[in-house]
Amino acid sequence: MIKKDSMILGLVCGLLAPFLAIIIYWIMQFHEMKLSEFLSHIIVYKLISPALSLSLLINLGIFFLFLNKELYHSSRGVLLATFIYAGIILLAKFGVI
Repeated sequence: MIKKDSMILGLVCGLLAPFLAIIIYWIMQFHEMKLSEFLSHIIVYKLISPALSLSLLINLGIFFLFLNKELYHSSRGVLLATFIYAGIILLAKFGVI
């Protein structure tokens, strides 16, 4: 079982939350498209970097929630996940992905 204050919990939350934010955005704005069409649209029009950047805003809220609850290890995990996404965004920005 994962402890309440663990870096793994923060990492999992930090990696899943932006993905869920993109899914929620798809449901609210582009529900007439299939998810695969929506994702291919993002890739074709080179919107990966802006989409991921905006979806990372949810990590800010999770980070401060963990800090306010004094779950410092979990907040470090969210920060690590944000840095992982930052690397992906940089790779996408410069055309590697």
